[in-house]
Amino acid sequence: MAPTTTDKASSTMAAVSKKVLITGVSRGLGRALALELATYGHTVIGCSRDQTKLDSLQLQLSKVSPNANHLLLSIDVLAPYCASKWGIEGLSKCIAYELPKGMAIVALDPGFIYTDMLESLQGDLAASKYQTPQHCCQD
Repeated sequence: MAPTTTDKASSTMAAVSKKVLITGVSRGLGRALALELATYGHTVIGCSRDQTKLDSLQLQLSKVSPNANHLLLSIDVLAPYCASKWGIEGLSKCIAYELPKGMAIVALDPGFIYTDMLESLQGDLAASKYQTPQHCCQD
């Protein structure tokens, strides 16, 4: 039987709850990561361009982890978003050198993920051949 949200949070609370920054948090892999990490008791700080989807996510997060103080921000970052896809690895490496001891940065590149963006580019049949965001986030 799969662990419940309470089981996950309890097992993680024995460790330390973390604050996690996720860009593109309102949909796809970012949303799936936010929900999964919240079930383990971590606090999500995220940004996206879609306020409606952020509001929906905020409700889901408050149900999954009612005691956490998640922060979701609507930021229109289309041009920087496109540029950042290329520079995210280098930026992550630079930031890693400046972080205090005990803090880490992870640039996640899981490859193709079946999201609404991929579906709009390739069509449902082609996009459905790839793993879902939820599958990527399961332990």
